[in-house]
Amino acid sequence: MRKPLGSVMDKKDFMSDGIFDKEPYEGLLISARSDGKLDIGIQLTQDTVLKVDEAYGEEIRDKIAHWTPQILAIQRQWGESPDLQNYDG
Repeated sequence: MRKPLGSVMDKKDFMSDGIFDKEPYEGLLISARSDGKLDIGIQLTQDTVLKVDEAYGEEIRDKIAHWTPQILAIQRQWGESPDLQNYDG
């Protein structure tokens, strides 16, 4: 079952639905689904992800440009202080 936008989920669940996963910027996660849609999430803690958006194909570049500058603000808004210095991807 797909989680709706704005859902906080376990990082393993966010990544497990994807046919490939990528982290183009620290804290921003991309997971490709078998239907061609890309899920975009912001890592709140080492184990939790907030699903913030979806995209198809070339839309992903614009979506990454949109979400990347917002990563820290969203993490703070959700009351998380991500300690990613020991981040293992």
